[in-house]
Amino acid sequence: MLLGGDRGGSAVFDLGSILFGALLIAGLWTPVAGTVVAIAAIWMGFAGRLTLFPCIFVGILGAALALLGPGAFSLDAWFYGWKRIDLSAPKHSRDAAE
Repeated sequence: MLLGGDRGGSAVFDLGSILFGALLIAGLWTPVAGTVVAIAAIWMGFAGRLTLFPCIFVGILGAALALLGPGAFSLDAWFYGWKRIDLSAPKHSRDAAE
């Protein structure tokens, strides 16, 4: 609708777009929602239902959000906390050796 004219999409796709867009804005299930948005946008672009370049742009943004994950003030961070991956060498404790 933003590009004007009838795009021939279904109501299910429209509702899915609203749902996954809201999940991305709220920061809930960010990797899943970003992946679904990226796949759906690229699919709609190559299916010929929408203009290709805006679909590729939205697909790239969805993939970037999926890879970056949730932000500091997202619901994912609130519910599940921060995850930290420590790549330094493992430290052996003296208690385990005794």
